[in-house]
Amino acid sequence: MKKISFLILSLAGLLFTACSEDFTDWANPQSNAQENAVVLPGIKASAVGDIDLNTAEDQVPVFTLSTEELPEGYTLANARIDFITTEINCDPVRMNASLDGKVSKEDLQNYAVKIFGQGIAQHKYSAHVFLNAVKDGQALLIDAGMVEFNMISAPTRTVLYLFGDFSGWNEEKAKEGAMFQIDTNVFAYYGKFDGNVKAWDENGLGNWDLCYNTTQDNNGSTEMSGPIEISNGGAIHSPEAGFWKMEMNLNTMQYTWTKLDNQNPTEYGSIGIIGDFNTWAGDLVMTQVTPHNWFVKTTISVTGGLKFRADGQWDINWGIDFTVSDANYSGQGLAGGGNINVSAGNYCIYFNDITGMFAIVSE
Repeated sequence: MKKISFLILSLAGLLFTACSEDFTDWANPQSNAQENAVVLPGIKASAVGDIDLNTAEDQVPVFTLSTEELPEGYTLANARIDFITTEINCDPVRMNASLDGKVSKEDLQNYAVKIFGQGIAQHKYSAHVFLNAVKDGQALLIDAGMVEFNMISAPTRTVLYLFGDFSGWNEEKAKEGAMFQIDTNVFAYYGKFDGNVKAWDENGLGNWDLCYNTTQDNNGSTEMSGPIEISNGGAIHSPEAGFWKMEMNLNTMQYTWTKLDNQNPTEYGSIGIIGDFNTWAGDLVMTQVTPHNWFVKTTISVTGGLKFRADGQWDINWGIDFTVSDANYSGQGLAGGGNINVSAGNYCIYFNDITGMFAIVSE
């Protein structure tokens, strides 16, 4: 009873002395919200425990809220957190939360990727919890305390699109030239080159200031390797004309050219896709966008297996026992290999007939 009485007095006194701004202003505090917040007895956040974003639902439990019974007419509203890693010095990010302590998985994942990069990794985080006690249009900002926990981020998708003299210098052509992901943050394109190239990722398509290219000092360099930066910088030039593997390693921010052993690859009249989505009857024919690189944008109507094949025949076909996911979209088909498993959905599909490399990228 004493606690409830004290809470009533605290809320009443603070609301009388609070600014007379309306709920909307209180409900959207600026970054210095903690300077205006008050600590009230019985309103406290506790950590749920460690979080694994690989298995989490879209809304992730981050904290639970212990509250005394509120006085008549008062409600709690507008929970949010200031989220930050405790491992390095950086600024917190404001995220909305529900009153039962859930936060968007997308918000948590985006923060983890921004600070620590892509891939699965465990790091230490804290969340400072704030909310409002509201009555008659007045809202009091409450500091419910800080919770700390470990969080494992989920792998995220990066798609790089290579473009340049070999394909065309525009966004439309770039979208037809997805690089194949050959390792975590490592991408490769196999084809015929004799000139300059750059790349965009899917978030920077069309923005010349967000190109993956080399420095201006190295513009047009024909070296076998060199630095990558994200800028409107220098173009990367193939060492000489021929068939090359063009690799970009975003872990080291280096590019590498490797000349292919086969400089006279087999020419096919067509490459098609066949599978459960078309009842294994006939081919979805792809378009050859650069020599030996094929592309199609399509809808896969049913979940199931598929394979690539040449000239509408089974004599030459590629597959592998592989399940496509949003983050794991690229692999290497083997001659006569197993079915590639794909969920129903809309996709951009890429195939290289020299290596059997494929990418099946969800739209």
